[in-house]
Order: sequence, then C-alpha cells, then structure tokens
Amino acid sequence: MRALRAALLSVLFVLGTFAASGSASLIDGGEIHQSPEPVVMWYSSGGDEVLTLDGEGVFMALRWNGGAYQVTRAVDLNVTVNAARLDVDAGLLAVGHSSGALILDLDTDQITQDISLPDPVDDLDWDDDGDLWVVHNGGLRQAVEHETGGPSGVRTSVMSAGICSFVILEDGRVLTAGFDSRLRVHTDEGIQDQDLTGLGGAPTQLIEDGEFVWAGLSNGRVLRWNSSTWSSEEVVTASAPITSLSVDGDGGMWVGHQNGIVVHLDASLVSTQEHQATGKSISVIPKNDGTVHLVSVTSSNTRVRLLDLDADGDGVADAADAFPDDAAQTEDRDGDGYGDNTALAGGDQFPDDPTQWADRDGDGYGDEAEGTDGDMFPDDPNQWEDADGDGVGDNQADPNGDVFPEDPTQWADRDRDGFGDAPNGVRPDECPDANGFSSNDRRGCPDKDLDGWSDPDANWLVAQGADAFPNDKTQWADFDGDGYGDHPDGTTPDACITSGGTSVRALVPELGATTRYISEAHYGCPDLDGDGWADASEVGEGMAENPTEHMDLDGDGVGANTDYNDTNALVIDIEDHCLLSFDDLREVCLGWRSTEYQDYLATLNESERNRMSYNYWNQSLAGSSSSGGLDMALVAEVGL
Repeated sequence: MRALRAALLSVLFVLGTFAASGSASLIDGGEIHQSPEPVVMWYSSGGDEVLTLDGEGVFMALRWNGGAYQVTRAVDLNVTVNAARLDVDAGLLAVGHSSGALILDLDTDQITQDISLPDPVDDLDWDDDGDLWVVHNGGLRQAVEHETGGPSGVRTSVMSAGICSFVILEDGRVLTAGFDSRLRVHTDEGIQDQDLTGLGGAPTQLIEDGEFVWAGLSNGRVLRWNSSTWSSEEVVTASAPITSLSVDGDGGMWVGHQNGIVVHLDASLVSTQEHQATGKSISVIPKNDGTVHLVSVTSSNTRVRLLDLDADGDGVADAADAFPDDAAQTEDRDGDGYGDNTALAGGDQFPDDPTQWADRDGDGYGDEAEGTDGDMFPDDPNQWEDADGDGVGDNQADPNGDVFPEDPTQWADRDRDGFGDAPNGVRPDECPDANGFSSNDRRGCPDKDLDGWSDPDANWLVAQGADAFPNDKTQWADFDGDGYGDHPDGTTPDACITSGGTSVRALVPELGATTRYISEAHYGCPDLDGDGWADASEVGEGMAENPTEHMDLDGDGVGANTDYNDTNALVIDIEDHCLLSFDDLREVCLGWRSTEYQDYLATLNESERNRMSYNYWNQSLAGSSSSGGLDMALVAEVGL
C-alpha cells in the first residue's frame, strides 16, 4: 500500500510493509550481514526475502536463512543509481540515474522501459495509475509525470531551493520538500494547494502512515502532520540529520540518523528505545518474527544489525537465548533442552554433553542411564557404574563397592582374598571370613605353603581333601596316610601311593647286571621289619621279615650283612670259606684248616678262645717241642 512507502533523500529510498510491533523489548543482537557495496535500496515486506540495489546498479534478491542473508539472484543494470522505488505490487522497480530512468520487471529480470532525459533523475515514485513521476533536483527542480509513451505534461510547482524529498500519497496527492525547509502539497494534477513553511530544517525524509505524514528533518527533528488538516506535532530524536523513516506497524516510527543512531517513537511520539548502527542508517526493517534489522551504509559497504526480542528480560536476545521465556537460563551449548546455568535448580550439570543434564547425587555422573557415562546409581554419590549389571556399584573406594566389577555373580569379598562371598556365584569363597588363597580342594581358605590346597581345620579334614602337608608346597595328598606325599615330583614322594609303609629306600637291579643291586630312595612302601627297605625290593626269602638283612643273593637263607660270601651258597661264614679256599693262606684260614688247633680251642672257654690266635698257638706249640712238651704257662702268656 502507498501508505507504507518511504522516500529517501537523493540516492536513498526504502519501501516496506511491516507486521511486527516496534514497541516490543529489543536488545542488540550484533551484526548479522555485511556486503561490499553501499546500497541505495533495501526492501523487505517483513518476510525472509530482501530486494537490494547498490549505487553501481547491481540489483540482488537475498534470502534470510536462519542467521545469514544469501544471494538468490542478481542483475547488473550498468547505471549509476540516484534513487529507486518499487511499484505498489512490488513487481516493477523504477531506477533513477544520471541520464534518466529505467524500469526493471522483477518477474523476468528484464528492463521493460528505458527513459532517457537531459537531467539526472534524483528521486521518483509511482502514482495510483501506475505512472512514474521523476524528480529533477537540478534544472527543472520539480516532479514530472511520465506515462508509457512519455511525459504527460503534468508536473509540480518549481522548488527554487531544490527538492530534497518526494512522495505520492495514497489518495494521489504529490508532496515535494525543499532544502528551504518547506513542504508543498499538490493535487494528482500537480496543482499546489498547500505550502508549509518555517519547518526549522529541510524535510530530507517523507513517509505516509495511515492518516499521518511523517517528515524527518536535517536538524534531527521529527514532524508528524495530519494529512487532512495539516496540523503538526514534533519531537527531537537526535542532533544528527535524519536519514531514514520506517513505520513499525503500531502507529509508531523508527527514525534513523546520519550518525547511525536509531530511535523508536511510539504513536504518541514518545521515544521508547534507542540503538546504534554502524555508518548512516538507511532503513529499519521490523521482521514478522518480532525482530528488527537495522540497515546502514558506510562509504564502502552495507551492514545489517539485529535487534532481537528479549521476552524474558534477561539481557540476552531471544535469537541467541536458548530459553527466551526463562530469565534464569540463556544458554544450552549441547542443545539438550536444559540451561547451562548450574547455579539454578534444574540447570544442566553437563553443559557440553547432550545426553546428560542432571546429577542428583553430585558425583559427576549424569542420571540418564543411557547417556554418556550414565550414573547407574543416581541417588548414591559413591557409586555410578555397574559394568556387570549385578546391582552393586563398581567404585571399590566405597566399602560397599563391587570387588568383582566384571562378574555379575560376585560382588563382596569380606576377607579380601579374591574369592567372592556369594556361595552360588563363580569361584565362591568357602572360607569367607578367613583370608586364604587355596583353589584346588576349597577356594579362598588358608594355605600356608601356597600350593593351592587348603590347610586342614576342624571342619575340613585331610580325608575330605585338605592339604596333608600344609608346610610343604610340593606335597598335599597322602592317599594311604603313611606320611609320604603322593606327588611324584615333590619332597619324599610316596612310591606306593595306595599302600601305606615306612620304607625310605629300595633295592634296584643295577643296569646291565643280573646279580648286582643299587639302592634308591623309595618312600612309603610296606616295610614289615622296619629296616627302611621296601619289602617288595628286598632280595631273598625271609629278608623282608629280617630287620638286619635285606638281600640274600646266593639264596642260602643268610643275608648279605651276615653271609661271609653272599655269592656262594656253600659259604656262610669264614670257616666255610677257609675250608673251601685252600689258596687263602691267611692266619685265620690256617687256623680253621688245623684240626689240632680247632681241638685245642674246643678245650677253652669263649673268653680264652677269643684271645688265642692260630699264630700264637702255633708258636707256643713250636716251643713245647724243643722242651719236650706243651708249655701251658707260655700258651697262657702268649694268649694274654
């Protein structure tokens, strides 16, 4: 609608219709766009699409894409632009330039009309008939109507000081404002019927909004006229010249200044808020979502700054506020829907983890079991993990922690020996109150020699499997109970595991011999005579029952310990030997072979017999021969 058109001085002109209220609480949301050329037009109806035209004649369509403007199309008109104006339907764009004007069809991006004129076109606007009015600030210094075929002959009165702004009202009246601080009102035929003077400053900006015409002056004042009576009101918004007027949709106005200050006036001309843009303000665009874009230009670029809603009044713009309706929360870095202000109850305790937010027990692990490092015990500050799912926490620093975090069948170990207390679990401790490391007969019971077999006690005897040798790690079993262990590689191994015995050695045939034997250690076999030799190994009949003998090689019934020659059954004692071995000339054999000597010995008692050797007897016999008889005194002396 024509009531929502804005006229900009010389090279600046912006047109827009806005649905959002300008009275909402807004705060600076920062710069959101910057383009390399200053524009003379920035048009938006409040939606996401923006139409722009820069001073070099480049037309662009932009689209707001949730945080940035993106170019969707562009047309280079190849002219130096002074002014631009959209028609009522925003389908045609009129561009005034240094040698005339042109019309761009925005549906086809084609120039449909090129008007060549001797003087530059400094401003322009469309009337209700779709005819284009152009303003010449130099030369004619008036507004001229152009129909499709050329000038219609209708023009406004001449402004001798020059025209600084221009607008056609909704009812067709034509307004021209001069640098001499005056405003003239013309009929749609160009006939002047009002001349408002003494305004105090040049009306560099004109815009119609309903029943009012607003003017922004070069001295920073704002005038508002009733377009029927032309009675006026005024307010000072800043000392710098006004460079833009933009309606807010609620009867108020956004007023932009040369120094970038932007002030909002409500319908009663009361200033409600003030903001600062970079460069010169050329337009303020209230968006349909309630935000506002401040458009400004410098000598080298165009900038757009966001004024965002702050519904909860927390000082953070709604666009940047993850919780626009909660003044206590503003940020949600991980996007989980919980605010990062941990000082507040319900604040996200894990602001960088979208899977966690609460920690009731304050142990640093989130209460969401399925989240990252989820707390399996959200109400127990000492526990958080349960790897085996047995319901007991894995933190062993806690006295009640799971000692077996990978075993769901065990969790407690009162005696701390590595065997669990649950009797039906894996590797249960059979002595849960006695620290021990046995594992073969019983698990977790005392085992002094650390051979894996538990020490016997009142409830667990050797017969039940306890260690028969609790101080010897090489032995543990004694099947026959003879005190010798059953392990063949252990200390004093039992050679007869199933037969109790006291043997410590045995006779073993010498390798390669049939009648020679050697002694080997042989523990725990039957030894009836208790001589230490295993009965089964003793050689010869009756040897196993003789505690002084263990071998009878010649089978004469006399053991080798007694038998003078155990290899000859005919020889039992030395007499047998001497009587059979005539080549043995030892004294003892000579005596045994002398019947006289033997007869003599028979006459002596045992004590005397032991003192009379054969040689002594023989010497005494020789002496008696020389004296004619046996000298018994000499025999007795020799015996002594």
